[in-house]
Amino acid sequence: AWVFIAPDGDLGFPVYMAEAMALGLPCVAWETAYHRDLIRHGETGFICSNMDEMIDYLAQLIASAELRQRLGNAARAEAYQRFDGSRFRKALLRVYDAPLNRPLS
Repeated sequence: AWVFIAPDGDLGFPVYMAEAMALGLPCVAWETAYHRDLIRHGETGFICSNMDEMIDYLAQLIASAELRQRLGNAARAEAYQRFDGSRFRKALLRVYDAPLNRPLS
């Protein structure tokens, strides 16, 4: 895959888009609060408010390997920064004031 497309609004957290970002895919997504929370327009992907924009951004990504690479790398870095499992575990244990070296059961 070269790009991930979310052509409509999700009714919850867009898990598939977060997974695509972690794989290094630039995303083209419809304007929703959930998508805007994940995508930084022009940095990790594109947010679209109409179908003409979606087609235009998709065409730009198809035409430019450099743009796909740049946005994909930024998307991967964003996903790892926000959704890395070890960071999540440490944050969760801090909330509950649990020792970090104790295994979860």
